[in-house]
Formats: sequence, C-alpha cells, structure tokens
Amino acid sequence: MGEEQRMLGRGTPSRRHVLALLSALAAGACALALMEVSHSRASELEEVGQLTRISGLVTVHRGVVLSQGATGMRLRRGDRIATGSGGRAEMTLADGSRVTVGEESEVVVASFLTQQRGARAAVIELLKGIVRAVVPAGNWDRFEIRTATAIASVRSTDWLVDFDGNRTGVFVFSGGVGVTDPSGAGGVLLQPRQGSDVVRGQLPTRPVEWGQPRIDASLARLKFD
Repeated sequence: MGEEQRMLGRGTPSRRHVLALLSALAAGACALALMEVSHSRASELEEVGQLTRISGLVTVHRGVVLSQGATGMRLRRGDRIATGSGGRAEMTLADGSRVTVGEESEVVVASFLTQQRGARAAVIELLKGIVRAVVPAGNWDRFEIRTATAIASVRSTDWLVDFDGNRTGVFVFSGGVGVTDPSGAGGVLLQPRQGSDVVRGQLPTRPVEWGQPRIDASLARLKFD
C-alpha cells in the first residue's frame, strides 16, 4: 500500500502531504492573482478612442502623468481630459460616438464595455463644465453621462450636460434622454428641445423647453473657434 493510500486509511494526512497540498493551493492563488493583475492592467491599457479636434488649452491626465492634448492622441479608459479657459476638445470614441468637451471642463471615460454578457455600455463622468454627446443609433444598450448630482442615460441621441458643481442641466437636441438623481430616483424622459435641472440633493425638475438664450449660451461654450 502506497504512502497516500496509508494516509487515507488512517484518516490523518501526513505532514508531507499537507505541505504539498498547501503548496499547490498557494501556487493556484498566485496564478489567479497574476491573472487578475493582468486583466486589470489590460483594462487600464484599453484604448477607447482619440482626440480628433482641439482648440486652446487641453490636457490629458493619465494617472500621475500630465500630457498636452493633441489631435490624434489615443485615449485610454480612465484618462481625464481637461480644458482651460477658451479650450475645447472633441473625443471620437471607438464606436463612432463623438463627445465635445467645452471650455473649463473635465471629463473621464470611466467605462467602455463594447460587450459584457450581451450588453454594451459606456459611462462618461463629467467632473465639471459642459459636454455635448452625439451617439449613433444601435451602438449602445446604455450610454451614460454622470455628474455628482445626476445621471443622463440614452441609447442614441444628441444632447448636452452642464454641471457647475451643484446643479446639472440636461438638454436634448434629438432623440430622448432619461434623467435621474445619482441613486436612480425621480426619473424623467426628455424629448427634443426639452431640458431638466438636477440640484444637489433634489430630484430632476419636470421637462421644460429651454429658451433660446440658454441654448445659445450653452452652445457658445462648446463651439470651436
């Protein structure tokens, strides 16, 4: 009877057997950890699009590295794009969606999942300022722009989101946009030429048509020279 059989027969594994088992478990855990690190690094290196147009001061923050924005610069998930006074930046994402970042604004492409369990979803975080997004039909199951006070979610449309640190304004040029507070409460559906404001700690206002002066003022902050 072999050593392993004798151990089984006695019901008490030998010290050598225990050490071998622990060694195997440690090796498996190490391999799993390496796989997770590799996946995390791959996600960090995932390209989501590029800067296709810039004007004025535009910077790209990648971790602790700060770079001057330039047309053609490849963007990765997690990059923070910031514009200064008079600055503008246009991002064209890998699916063809275009996001224009207005002056004195900061955005992060927080998530860009072209396929996950059959769903496609993208999330852009607007830290401050104003953005306009044009999303082609059929590209996404969900495309969100999030601020500290609101979530604006679409499948395809043309809309803008303006965040001043306390209030988020959402306006629709075409298509439809659902707006909620950060918890997903108080949902309203905006149609073309309608907007809603979400003040910190409050639910979205009912859809109303924005006056032309407010629309023009918003567009002026997005328009390239």
